[in-house]
Amino acid sequence: MKVVLASVGNRARRDAFDTLADLYLGRTQGYCDVEAQVHRSEESLLEWVDRLRGRTAPVVALLDGRGKALSSEEWAAWIGQQRDAGQQWVVVAVGPADGWSEAARKRAKK
Repeated sequence: MKVVLASVGNRARRDAFDTLADLYLGRTQGYCDVEAQVHRSEESLLEWVDRLRGRTAPVVALLDGRGKALSSEEWAAWIGQQRDAGQQWVVVAVGPADGWSEAARKRAKK
């Protein structure tokens, strides 16, 4: 399973994202294949997800202030469920400043 930590935002926000992403990636690399990506817009992120190919459709978890808060244990259990189900791609996406659009939220699995 490959986990992609993606964000939507401008260059100024990207510096803060890169710092946090490096910390997360360093902690996670021993458990699964991970990478970080920054997209200019929600649309470019969703287009990239549409181009991902594999035997399973990618799972997209959108993070923003309107989402459900999970404990570390609940998050780890959810990631483990994706792995155990044979999921090839899990995209964890940090939203734009004003949150995700309704169209993007409909695509999310969590």
